[in-house]
Amino acid sequence: MEIADNPTRLPIKKAATYEDLLESILLQIVDVTEELDVVEVEDEEYLRFQITAHKTDHGKIIGKQGTTIGALHKLFSTITRGRPPVKIDIKDCSPPTKPNGGLRERPSKRTNGTATESD
Repeated sequence: MEIADNPTRLPIKKAATYEDLLESILLQIVDVTEELDVVEVEDEEYLRFQITAHKTDHGKIIGKQGTTIGALHKLFSTITRGRPPVKIDIKDCSPPTKPNGGLRERPSKRTNGTATESD
């Protein structure tokens, strides 16, 4: 069975750059392909990729105990022979669902049951 016959997966395109190769691999992993973006970020010390993906796909990209992202890192380190070192960052493209990014506000200090202002 060829990949083109499998309706659950996208066809793999020929990769002209490392960025295209990483994106082609990730398209096979994520569910929300429309929100996937891979960019090679200029960095003097590293070959750095920034992956932007839907929040629900982060776990798939990382894998259990980091196995998937670790394998991608190892693959690109092997391809480049470790020069320059490879870094892969994952960024969330979804807006936060709660104000302050879901962080809780600190309760005000209380004395004898009444709220007081803190310095």
